[in-house]
Amino acid sequence: MTFRRSPTRGRRAPTGMRNLLTDESGQTMLEYVVIVIFVVIVMFIAFRIVNGTIHRSVQRASVSIEG
Repeated sequence: MTFRRSPTRGRRAPTGMRNLLTDESGQTMLEYVVIVIFVVIVMFIAFRIVNGTIHRSVQRASVSIEG
């Protein structure tokens, strides 16, 4: 592990830790995960609404055929 002197404290800070803290690739992946979760929730709600609408339509059609 390579160490560099920190200009503020006089201690040596590992460059690996600094790279980890400044790396933004994980942030991008987190944004994609949040978007996917949001889309899945919206799809679930939409399917529930469509399912209820189809169910009511089928019930009305079966009542009108019987009656």
